[in-house]
Amino acid sequence: MSQASETTGGSLQALLTAEQRTVLLVFWARWHVRSNELAEHAQSLAAVHAGELVTFCVDVDKDPDVAMAFGMRALPLCLLYRNGQEVARAASAACACELNAWLWRNGVARSAMPADFPLRLRAFDRGAFHADPGFKDKVCTALKEKAQRGLVRTARIPNWNGRFGSITGALAGAMRPEVVEAESGLPFSFVCALEFLCTDWDVALVDSILAPIPPGADLTHVATQLIYRVFADAATDWRALLDDPELDVQRQRWLRAIERHLAGVPVVQQEWDEILIGLGMLRQTGRDPLRSVQDCVIDLLGILSPPPRHDDDLWVNALSLHGIYVAYILISHELDWSREDFAFEGIRAQWFMAREALEPGGKFTPERLALVQNDWLAEMGEEQARYDELLEEARRNLPLVTRRIRSHLQALIEQSAERCHA
Repeated sequence: MSQASETTGGSLQALLTAEQRTVLLVFWARWHVRSNELAEHAQSLAAVHAGELVTFCVDVDKDPDVAMAFGMRALPLCLLYRNGQEVARAASAACACELNAWLWRNGVARSAMPADFPLRLRAFDRGAFHADPGFKDKVCTALKEKAQRGLVRTARIPNWNGRFGSITGALAGAMRPEVVEAESGLPFSFVCALEFLCTDWDVALVDSILAPIPPGADLTHVATQLIYRVFADAATDWRALLDDPELDVQRQRWLRAIERHLAGVPVVQQEWDEILIGLGMLRQTGRDPLRSVQDCVIDLLGILSPPPRHDDDLWVNALSLHGIYVAYILISHELDWSREDFAFEGIRAQWFMAREALEPGGKFTPERLALVQNDWLAEMGEEQARYDELLEEARRNLPLVTRRIRSHLQALIEQSAERCHA
């Protein structure tokens, strides 16, 4: 990984403000697999496009102040600077291909246009399914055919391998917001809300979710309304789950701001900034596994302060990553998980990262990884087996939570349909 991340403050500012220079700034962390991979890919881009692009990778654990100064709300985050000015910002790029396409759209490496880059995209300005009943029939029929064959599966990250994958890929065959909106006729944020249902899709689910949506319905705020309902749901004892009175205060503060936002009452940027500062003060340096639940909620509320536009790829982080983890948090809390149970996955990750740091070059070879995994099982085998049993129980009971999420979503769709017909 780039050693540039060790250079902060003035030297970074000097790099970004240099004239006649295009700089790609990537925020990453060792514990965040996708950001780690994107940072490595960014370094390779700098070599391929030497003279055209300079890359700079910031390890957020080593340089948290730099990440805060640049307004990082979630990993991964990519910023593009040209002649000293920020010209583009991308959060939650899912893969190297998406990073390539984003750079191409912003005038970098235009001679290497991605093969799958859409040349013609329809603007999302006429409501669901572009207000076209025939288009809705086409989308729903294609999705039901895939669902009937068992090809639409739940996933922690939206994906599609050309044959099967999650709901986003099944609807659009790609993960970029503009492609999803053009191909599905649905707001990208709404499609991420479909990922948040955490379920495999069958024909009945397609009929129950998509069939009630009238062409032309405004679904652009449904994702925000859905996550609001989850955090306001009286079925969850949020105060006990968070086990942090100040964080629960921030949750309630965020709910009040979102209520006004959804009612069309302006919420000034200063109020959002105060929420972000309040959340930031609760975030501890580094990642304490015992704070995994709190960190997830802090990150998620931070992403949604203020809620992104419907076509912003921050919704991947909000609903497909943090959101799905929130669903697991809810069911695990109902199954009486302890703080130590929630912490186990983070403890394991830290254990492996510490061992990997001792390896030549700071990375495991496949052979060494297999040996270290055996060491882990020898040291923590009983705890690992117990955690696996807890996780399997949570997976079996997850529908108890996802049914509540689905009922919220269906109610919001019904409201959108009523407004459309009014």
